[in-house]
Amino acid sequence: MRGRVLGRAVALVLAGLALAASPGRAAAQEIRVEWRGGTTPYVSFDARRLVDEGARARVDSGLTQHLEVAVEARRGIAGDVIASRAFLCDVTWDHWQQAYLVRRYVAGGASRTTRFAVELAEGTAEPSEPSRRSARRRALGHCLDVRALRVGRAASWREVGDEAVVFEVTASLNPVTRGRCRDLLRSSSRHGTPIGGVVISVLPRQICRATRALVFRSTPERPP
Repeated sequence: MRGRVLGRAVALVLAGLALAASPGRAAAQEIRVEWRGGTTPYVSFDARRLVDEGARARVDSGLTQHLEVAVEARRGIAGDVIASRAFLCDVTWDHWQQAYLVRRYVAGGASRTTRFAVELAEGTAEPSEPSRRSARRRALGHCLDVRALRVGRAASWREVGDEAVVFEVTASLNPVTRGRCRDLLRSSSRHGTPIGGVVISVLPRQICRATRALVFRSTPERPP
């Protein structure tokens, strides 16, 4: 009986780990594609639903939330990648400035910080106040409400012809970098866990995932 209860408890823990780490998939998410100059696609989409109440509470408390957005253009749904584009954002609440600071990392490792202040704030604006919610919404939209993002250059598309192309968007909350993933896996293989070696077989599949993720695709597009 004791063994059966222990086994059931372990199963519940494993299920909880899988649920907490599993990415979400957005349903009927729209990706708009504009072909400029007849050769280069610019994509627009809104991935703000990536951020749930837990993430909003964390950023309101002053904890930096890391956002990653990646777009891949493929030949069909599972074909070769023709072109891709990705960027990172850090979103932080600055209590002293009464503003959300968004640091966006661009190509080459440079960064650009944008400030979204609480309008007409006198003293400390509580997270529930409309002016602060508006500032937070604008800050998150700066990263996740994407407008006219160029994917590839004209040279990337010269050999595509009239083949169908699918654009896939992946938006991740607090993703684990490859280097950090390797460190975590190396550490988990050296040290025990609170419930022993049973969990260790699950961690390699779960530990390197983002806190939350959305993945969605466009309908097939044909270059003009």
